[in-house]
Amino acid sequence: MNPPLAFNALIGSAPPQGTLKILLWEAEKEAGLKGLLRPIGQLPHIVAIVGPEAGFTPREIGLAKDTRFRIVSLGSRLLRSETAAITLISIIQYEWEDLSLRNGM
Repeated sequence: MNPPLAFNALIGSAPPQGTLKILLWEAEKEAGLKGLLRPIGQLPHIVAIVGPEAGFTPREIGLAKDTRFRIVSLGSRLLRSETAAITLISIIQYEWEDLSLRNGM
């Protein structure tokens, strides 16, 4: 776990390869998380950004896109930031079968 970073510092510090870079944005109308996760399959690292309760600015969305973040929505429900983060991790774990039983246990 890392300490909080300013938006520009976080965007600039995300590894360029071998990392799924996601930004959740409530105004995204076309790309959903499920549609992103299924074709990609598991990657070793994830950098996920969940916005402030006031939302991201258009400038922040542009910066994220410029640094190859995938802008996705969790759907039509608006969630609090802390709830959206937990939901995001849960969906990733489910889609990548990280919640399945292993070794017959």
